[in-house]
Amino acid sequence: MRLLLYLALGGVARPLPYQWALIYLGATMTPSTTHDLDLLTRRFKALSDPNRLRILDRLRGGEHCVCELTGVLDAGQSLLSFHLKTLKDAGLVKERPEGRWTHYALDPSALRAVSRFLGSLGTRAPERRWKAVCAE
Repeated sequence: MRLLLYLALGGVARPLPYQWALIYLGATMTPSTTHDLDLLTRRFKALSDPNRLRILDRLRGGEHCVCELTGVLDAGQSLLSFHLKTLKDAGLVKERPEGRWTHYALDPSALRAVSRFLGSLGTRAPERRWKAVCAE
């Protein structure tokens, strides 16, 4: 199956030449939009693991040191560090080094962005002039 873009001209849908499709997609997918989608994808991947959800749930109570979070997973510190790095790379938590220890806290702005995106899914998106149609 391949994806074709069609342009409605006078009520008749005509296939859009490949080069025009690239120009159209490049114009509509601005770097900030692409960056936002990549960031949302990383955040949802980070949220898809039960261990990371447990860590986030513990961080709802405020900032915690790594040593305070080790009991959350009932596993070694290396597994905890892996999950914390994933959450940090997704922008869901912030870290603050203090001496030998690192403290982690939720990033409220990241959580609001995820919440806004999920909330926006309930509203109808404006239709575009060019529609993607699957064709064989």
